[in-house]
This record gives sequence, structure tokens and C-alpha cells, in this order.
Amino acid sequence: VDYIKTHFIDTEDYEWANEQIKSLRQDLSVQGIRNNFALGVYETHARLALEHGDMNEFNQCQSVITSMTVGVGWAENTPSSHQKKSLNKSSMDRNAYKHENYLKQNQREADEFAAYRLLYALVQKDLGGIKKELLAANALIPLDQLQKTH
Repeated sequence: VDYIKTHFIDTEDYEWANEQIKSLRQDLSVQGIRNNFALGVYETHARLALEHGDMNEFNQCQSVITSMTVGVGWAENTPSSHQKKSLNKSSMDRNAYKHENYLKQNQREADEFAAYRLLYALVQKDLGGIKKELLAANALIPLDQLQKTH
């Protein structure tokens, strides 16, 4: 990842860097690697994609980041809403979700990616996503007030 970052900084060749990181992500995914290195790869790719307006790549990275992290302040045994949707009802067992199944972002990165999720929801005009992110940030703005601004 460091080589890709350095090469990108030197050349500003987004297409090359994007392909290299996508390839690295695919290798991590195929091998089932979900550790801090993998989290860093997805965070780096998300930032790079945002910097270049590549919302599709950003969204793919953000989805994986969300599925990998417990996030600062999340309940230890609670799956994310994204994970709940992907599970069938028979496998919805609280005991299956232990803290050790998730990676923990530091406060700065958790805040950074929470802001990205909110901005992405705003760009997509996703009122449900906006409300979810604001509620997660304890910014309790009623949905009807958000709808009045449209």
C-alpha cells in the first residue's frame, strides 16, 4: 500500500493507483483477510476515490469498512444495520456477534468516515441515510424538518 501511495503522489495517476488497490482489495477478499491492514487498504482506497470523485469505488469501500468495524462507541454485541439486512432471520443470534469479530477504528478515523457516510447520503439525497447518520452522531433532527428543506 505504501508503494501505491508513493507512486500515486509522484505520478498522480489515479487509474493506475485505483487498479492496484482494487487488485489488492480483491486478494484480501478472496483470502478472507479482515484485519487492520485490510481496513487500512479500504480506508486508503475510500479516501483516494473521494479525492477523485469516484463515488462508486468510495461506496464499495465504505460498505466494507462499515462491515469490518465496530466503530467507536458501538455496543459490543450488536451487528450493524448493514449486517442485519444481510442476515436471514434464523441466523440473527446476538451471541454470534462478539466484539472480537470487528476491528476498531481510532476516534479520528471513526469520525472521519462517519462524516463521509453523512456527506455521501447528502449527495445521494438519501433521507433515510441522512437521518441514520445524524442519529448515530447524536444530532437529533426530526426527519420532517429534513424533508422541509427539499
